[in-house]
Order: sequence, then C-alpha cells, then structure tokens
Amino acid sequence: MEQKKNFSENSEQDRKEYVLEPTELFLEQVDELSSEAAALLEKKLRLVKQNPGRNKRISGYGLFLFRIRFKDMNKEKRCIYFL
Repeated sequence: MEQKKNFSENSEQDRKEYVLEPTELFLEQVDELSSEAAALLEKKLRLVKQNPGRNKRISGYGLFLFRIRFKDMNKEKRCIYFL
C-alpha cells in the first residue's frame, strides 16, 4: 500500500512564484512612501508573487488589471498591476 504525502509538504515544493517587473515610475513612487507603507506594500507584493489573482480585479479595460489598496500617511493609495 502506498503512503500518501502530507499536503503541506507538497504545497511547498509545487508552489509557483511569478516574476514581478516594476517600471521606473513605480520604483520612484515606492521611494516616496513612508517606511511602514513600503514594508506593507512589499509584504503584499510577496503574496502577489504566489497568487497574482488574489486581489480585486479592475473591470472595464479588457485587461487583467488588479489593485492593491493600502494607506500611507492617512491617504488611500493603490498599486495597480496586470497579468
């Protein structure tokens, strides 16, 4: 009888990571963020690398656009990415 592997062992080995390609404008804007907002955005972008469709999709453009919402100095901001 064949023993089944634990799901958590398989998920770590089979996990895909997508490549993020930032634009120069994006990098400039990240430099202007506070350190807390930059850390939060970095954390959320790590999650996007694992599952790019996890955030809310922006409809109406015919593209696969998604947004990440966060606050920086009490102002709502968005990071928009596409697949």
